[in-house]
Amino acid sequence: MNANNKGQVWAHTVCERYAGNFDAAIEKGTCLVLCGKPGTGKTHLAAAICNHLILSGGRSVVFSRVYSAIRAIKDTYRRDCETTEQEVLEAFVSADLLVLDEVGVQFGSDTERLLMFEIINGRYDKVKPTILISNLSAGEIEDFIGERIMDRLMEGGGVVVPFDWQSERRVSR
Repeated sequence: MNANNKGQVWAHTVCERYAGNFDAAIEKGTCLVLCGKPGTGKTHLAAAICNHLILSGGRSVVFSRVYSAIRAIKDTYRRDCETTEQEVLEAFVSADLLVLDEVGVQFGSDTERLLMFEIINGRYDKVKPTILISNLSAGEIEDFIGERIMDRLMEGGGVVVPFDWQSERRVSR
């Protein structure tokens, strides 16, 4: 983190406070949307939140790429699958924290949007915090996932954190 970059400092502070005050987040179902340029530390900070919650609080955390979550649900449609769609959805819905990475990489089909809505709305109904990570801008995420889902993510004090600085991958080469 570059201490001279106000955006990086703010993003780090938001994520650190979120992890440190997770009891408040879980009480209100407070969500985070980490969005912006690739290589800026979005997944790194989300993983740090997850590690903190697991190690310090024994919280249940599910971290998945969106297309993997959708694939896990669609796999239940096979005749030989021993897991039901409801069981897979429940695994995503019931965790204390769900992190969905790579929002916007999928095709954006109606089925994918419906499955995303099922997961996020299930968590919303149970007042469970969710973190979305995307290389899209905040506006592009809302266009992709829809206004209803974004509105649910923002209830309870949800925060959109833009990561608009240079990729660390390019800087460190």
